[in-house]
Amino acid sequence: MSQYIKDDNIIRVSESSTLSVTDRLPVGTYVLDFDKRAEQFFLKRIDDFHPGSKVYGDYGATVERIIQTFMDRKGKNLGVLLSGIKGSGKTLTGKMISVRLAREFGFATIIINKGFNTSELAAFLHSVDVPCMILFDEFDKVYSYRDDQAASQSGLLDILDGVFESRKLFVMSCNDTSYINPYVFSRPGRIFYHFRYGTLSRKIVNQYCDDNLVYPELKEEILQLCTFVRGMTFDILKAIVEEANRYKESPKQFIEFLNVNYGLAGTYDIQVSIPGGKPLALIKKQYFDFGDRGFGISLPVSDATMALTKLPDSFFHYDEDDEEVYGFYRPESSDLRAVNPDGSVELVILGGALNAFLRRSTFSELNYQQLTSKL
Repeated sequence: MSQYIKDDNIIRVSESSTLSVTDRLPVGTYVLDFDKRAEQFFLKRIDDFHPGSKVYGDYGATVERIIQTFMDRKGKNLGVLLSGIKGSGKTLTGKMISVRLAREFGFATIIINKGFNTSELAAFLHSVDVPCMILFDEFDKVYSYRDDQAASQSGLLDILDGVFESRKLFVMSCNDTSYINPYVFSRPGRIFYHFRYGTLSRKIVNQYCDDNLVYPELKEEILQLCTFVRGMTFDILKAIVEEANRYKESPKQFIEFLNVNYGLAGTYDIQVSIPGGKPLALIKKQYFDFGDRGFGISLPVSDATMALTKLPDSFFHYDEDDEEVYGFYRPESSDLRAVNPDGSVELVILGGALNAFLRRSTFSELNYQQLTSKL
């Protein structure tokens, strides 16, 4: 049986039976490190996680499922992969799991954020013979997949395969799954769960604005950002709300110089019309992106369309050869009028002289539930 020697905030693992030490790993949060002089691993105690007084979103259901499955698989390890962009909730999920395991079951958490020799790491983790959580922070960066080196992902496959069964919960966060060994995927024996984190939902943004936005009249415009800010995370949401609170400005006024990637990148069918009038043109499958790309708009000649060519700063002109009113339009975020829950977009062009309605013409971004609902 392993014994755990506590020296201030340092924990060392020993198999010696002559030492007066505890046979349980004290509950707490530890970072794994290696003492080169002593040639052995040790655990350094750090402050326990505190997810915050209020958690936005349904992360609790994910945490509950992971813990229930882990406790149900008696004597077995459980592997969990949390993938997605930074700030999407992966770290929060890990913290919530750690807090629950400590509070309800007395299990410690060991954080691995350095690239150790995986054969030595496997032996050490095997020596920790009590249930605990092993958290690999930014697994895709710390452990290499493509390089043939000691700190490689392939060297950890035996651990994930359950060769060393000691009832541990392995939680790995990653930002980019392309840097994960492909032999990890579709192998529930190694990774039982793979939770994918994307942009924040409108529900979460709505809840956060209700609690933190000083000017409620700006909430609807911030909700629109859920659709056209690429990768809406808590970091981005906090920055947008902070800026809106500070200057009482519409997001349209500052989104272009906030350090945020925005746009509606994708392929759309675009319908153009004069306000209150019938559709003038339908542009099929046009790639759309704020500020980065434009597209041509061809309109039939009429008094109304000819009037567009005479507006200040108009990009329309009369093309005599083709007998049409033509303009090359480059959308800007200030043209945005509405982003609808179904993903369609409404724009106002030339100060409202022309409207455009965009409907996504590809389902490449739909999840399984959305996809099957279309069948």
